[in-house]
Amino acid sequence: MDTHEQAKKWRAFLPEGLPRGAVKRPVMANPYGIRKHTAQDYLRSWMLEQQEKVGRRPWGHSTYAPAAYLNDIVWKSMESLTRPAVICMQWLRKIATQSHTLRWTNPVGFPVIQSCPKTEGKTVTVFMHSTKVAVTPRNRTAETSKVKQRDGLPPNFVHSLDSAALTETMDRCAKAGIQDFAMVHDSYGTRAEDAVTMNRILRETFADIFERPLLAEFAEEISHYCPEIEIPPVPELGTLDPREVISSPHFFG
Repeated sequence: MDTHEQAKKWRAFLPEGLPRGAVKRPVMANPYGIRKHTAQDYLRSWMLEQQEKVGRRPWGHSTYAPAAYLNDIVWKSMESLTRPAVICMQWLRKIATQSHTLRWTNPVGFPVIQSCPKTEGKTVTVFMHSTKVAVTPRNRTAETSKVKQRDGLPPNFVHSLDSAALTETMDRCAKAGIQDFAMVHDSYGTRAEDAVTMNRILRETFADIFERPLLAEFAEEISHYCPEIEIPPVPELGTLDPREVISSPHFFG
């Protein structure tokens, strides 16, 4: 099926355009360094759910071709809109491939170590209650998996910043008298009576952390702990003022 035919079928399937729910997972995961094929898997899963919901299958049993067509469009749009994030990911990946172990400290002083050794395993067959099961124990080797090291650094670096923001927010909230928390990764919750205070503290914390030259600080630490690494020039900062999140109504609703 040519691209013109694919476009016609997608327009008929989504007469009101592509909804937010379709691109939410690829867009949110993009800054963490997902690959194009992963974004396609997300879109394909969404497409299958939509087909079940509306009870129509414009492509019959074909799923990969329409998902690949849509993914090409979404991926190009993300590359255009998130170009600074892509540049940062490329910078981090260049650093990651040069060392067996990476070490840095997140903004609240927590040490982070990334080491991605290759593994080797041997499959053995065992029987559990008369059921034959294949098990493959894996052991670490002295060799580094350059692929895992490269692809792991962008999300791990971002997660180290997320964890710092969560830790600092809880610390400041506790000092402000808040004693009840419901926190999961990037979800912040408390009692309704304390929500306004947490709302303010959360925004102030993110502003304080992200107005720091985090990439430059990271480069300095990597140079100290891993002197054998050749650090590429730190990506230039954009024009966003991190303190704008303090007044942003869409920053953690």
